[in-house]
Amino acid sequence: MGDIDKCNPNLIFKFMYKLFFKLIRKANLGFLLLAFHPRSALKTTGWFKSFRKEKVIDKNNQPIPWWTYSFNDFISDKLTDELRVLEFGCGYSTIWLSKRVKEVIAFEDYPQWANTISKRINPASKIIEVKSIALFSEYEDQITGKFDILIIDNLGNRIDCAKRNLQHLNESGVVIWDNTDGSDWFQIKELMLMNGFKDISFTGMTAQELNQSKTTLFYKSNNCLNV
Repeated sequence: MGDIDKCNPNLIFKFMYKLFFKLIRKANLGFLLLAFHPRSALKTTGWFKSFRKEKVIDKNNQPIPWWTYSFNDFISDKLTDELRVLEFGCGYSTIWLSKRVKEVIAFEDYPQWANTISKRINPASKIIEVKSIALFSEYEDQITGKFDILIIDNLGNRIDCAKRNLQHLNESGVVIWDNTDGSDWFQIKELMLMNGFKDISFTGMTAQELNQSKTTLFYKSNNCLNV
């Protein structure tokens, strides 16, 4: 290379860029890049903002489901305004879903939380307050029609919840089961396999949390999400 090439600003920039990243790696300072790089995954997902504010929100302060980021990305463009959702335990997922589907029916046993979320969902959706989500017999008669999506979160009785409520799914219905990285995973998988479901899991980070989690989609052939 001649003198002109050696002084080429683009070549100098590339050299300095590579040197900078080499030093960052050697010094084990990658966390600084996560915090300050404009395309850092933790910045583009809004993780830093959610961690700071202790809310399940994206980079624009909008509520998102407390599922893994990878699952949120996967399902967001598969939802349509024709879908009905049955959810046990309301939250930011209820708000997020109510803007993307036809209807969300959620059961919640914390009145104050139910009231807070109710103010932020679309008119077609509804949060039904119950004494205890664990006592299915108290509110089973309030579940009318068939649903396309059943959501089971980190409830203490979630195996029983699935057993009792799979009957409310359409033939093309799917189940979103969050926090499937626990000790009950083999029970969950066995139950769903017995009912003819396949599964695909998404492991990764979630809003505001430091640890990884896992969200699993259970589905059959010709399902409503076209998976």
